Amino acid sequence: MFLAEKIGDYEQALAISLKILDTHPDDWNALFFAARMYHRTGREETAHKYYKLALARAPRNAEFYDNYGADLSDMNLEKEAVTAFQTAISIEPNRGTSYYGLGVVLDHLGRYQEAAAQYEVALRFGSLDVEGQLNLCAVYHLRLLDFQRAVSCYQDLLRRDPHNGIAQTFLGRAQSNL
Repeated sequence: MFLAEKIGDYEQALAISLKILDTHPDDWNALFFAARMYHRTGREETAHKYYKLALARAPRNAEFYDNYGADLSDMNLEKEAVTAFQTAISIEPNRGTSYYGLGVVLDHLGRYQEAAAQYEVALRFGSLDVEGQLNLCAVYHLRLLDFQRAVSCYQDLLRRDPHNGIAQTFLGRAQSNL
């Protein structure tokens, strides 16, 4: 099931999860996996149904809410995605990936101060990869026009990834605005 997803054969992964559900209809992992595969194959309405079934069987699973939030955002259901990430955070407050996901959605919604705050929490939890930290720097630099924080952010990122051309370029641009 997971291998089929990794190689991009979503229809095969879906078929495997549905076969599991034939004999184990309450298997929340299979329900959630089927929901993700329905989403990846563009069947959003069915995906939504399976998400609801999975979450009803595992309502305290923060990872499910993270994935659900990401998929809701992919479906342009940003307000619902915010709720999903907030639920994940309420279940597991130390889960940095939930803060990152919430930051991404808030960024898409144009709520830049809130997005930056969520990215910062994710960074403190060690849950921002280089791309995620670049998102935070970009919010400071291009959305909030806080060039001092942008410079500091780009410098921190370049300590992690000294050859990051995007960070190098934007660091220079942010510094020129000081």
